[in-house]
Amino acid sequence: MLRWLIALLVVSAAPAMAQDAPSRGTIIIGFRQEARPFVWQDRDSGAYRGYLADLCYEAVLNANYLPQGVTITATQRAAFLQGKPEASGGTTPEIDLLCDPTTISMRRLSGFLRLKEPPDRRFSPIVFLANGTFSQRPRITKESLDRSDTDLTAWTCMGEGDASSATLLVGFVIGTTAEDEINELMRSPAKVLGSGDEPRWQRICSYEFKNHAEGVGRLCAGEIDLYFGDSDIVNAYAALSPSCNPVTRPKRTSYEPYAFVVTDRTPGFYDHFVKGLYASFGNDTKAQNRVRTYFPDQEISTYLEILYRIYRLP
Repeated sequence: MLRWLIALLVVSAAPAMAQDAPSRGTIIIGFRQEARPFVWQDRDSGAYRGYLADLCYEAVLNANYLPQGVTITATQRAAFLQGKPEASGGTTPEIDLLCDPTTISMRRLSGFLRLKEPPDRRFSPIVFLANGTFSQRPRITKESLDRSDTDLTAWTCMGEGDASSATLLVGFVIGTTAEDEINELMRSPAKVLGSGDEPRWQRICSYEFKNHAEGVGRLCAGEIDLYFGDSDIVNAYAALSPSCNPVTRPKRTSYEPYAFVVTDRTPGFYDHFVKGLYASFGNDTKAQNRVRTYFPDQEISTYLEILYRIYRLP
């Protein structure tokens, strides 16, 4: 698995960017509406902010294009990754670049190759390394797993039992890599969650939320037991609620290499954009400042530091 990830990283080093070259045109960037601290839309100003948002803007400008942003919801993102022009709630905007923490996977790579309708989609080199994990409400009791009074008609349930059985409720955002992890949770709870004193359950019911704010909000309200997602994203939305203290499970359940998705809507853009990424990461001061701005209380992981070093190879 690591072999093909490294192959995606090791692309040819970019030559120096010509700062005085004329603009090559306008690039439409689809910015995820809510994926703090990576990318989100500020409610007051309408501006797009976040670690990846800054990187998208900078790399596009480095490539001598003019960036123009449009908002992408989680539902529209899922439709875009599947090659569907329509999403529930409206049409997915036509974009050159999806600025979003999208995990590279063999399933998605294969899906891009099978798409029959334009535009073609390609992953950029990896831009961040993260881990997906389960976060839970502070205390799960045997009594709290009694869902006999809960309407679960919109949920997907697996396992033995009915509404009177001990039922664990798990949430995630539409279009993420959660399905495999939830299946593994049902097969081997200890392997996924680690040791603990949680009561046993007979079945698991999962639900796709439209955004992280809603999903984490339901976790904070005690309406669901577990929430799967990037721990940085979960903690960012939990911090918006002073009384919310979800427990992040110590076991990291999935490896999440994030990349951008680039279309062929603008001929030649992909190669110029990759060079722009190299120019962005090649500036060590700016690269370190991006991390300190959006992850102020965290040390750069060994894996992320290796990623930065690969981008700085001469």
